[in-house]
Amino acid sequence: MEVLGVDACGKQGWVGIGLTDGAYAGSLVDGRLDTLIERAVGARVIAVDTPLGLVEKGWRAADLAAKVLLGVQHSSVFLIAPRPVWQEREYMLAADQC
Repeated sequence: MEVLGVDACGKQGWVGIGLTDGAYAGSLVDGRLDTLIERAVGARVIAVDTPLGLVEKGWRAADLAAKVLLGVQHSSVFLIAPRPVWQEREYMLAADQC
């Protein structure tokens, strides 16, 4: 397995889908992200679900619209903090940006 794509998977914890030469090479499921990563023997790249299209301030319009559209299932959409938060090196400084 060269690449492992990882995402949260409900009560099971985390799921990882492995690729070798762009083809499916297996999957991993673990209750903890750190142990799932430890089990990804040989993975050169591990990509954990990461948001794209960060905004400079406020919240992404797509995330807010998805929450409205989903109604009672709105909690399945996670609001992504703006770019300045991700650029801080210390948690407390990042928290001040929200």
